[in-house]
Amino acid sequence: MLNLYATLCELAGLEVPDGLDSRSLASLLKGAETDWDNEVVSQFHQNHVMIKQDALKYQYYGAEIPEVLFDLKRDPKEAVNVADDADYAQAMQAFRQRLAALGHGPEADPNYRNAGY
Repeated sequence: MLNLYATLCELAGLEVPDGLDSRSLASLLKGAETDWDNEVVSQFHQNHVMIKQDALKYQYYGAEIPEVLFDLKRDPKEAVNVADDADYAQAMQAFRQRLAALGHGPEADPNYRNAGY
């Protein structure tokens, strides 16, 4: 949903305002080669964040609730939390860094502006 505004602006031939936390999907809709990665980010409530990259889905619910990581390729029903599994330690570190870059979590970037676009 976040990218809907920028996408509609571009499709309508309107200038996309600077500083939006939004990125146009128009090139993807047209089948063009792009530099888009396979990431989905959603936020609900004030500090609940989900980041999905390829088959891994990370969820952060705030400091009092443990982080969750699912490997959707191995576990499509999200039944096994692999956040503490040593095989996923590198992925957890990367998700924590991305969470911080998005302005959330204990290491949140206070200068967050627009998802790194």
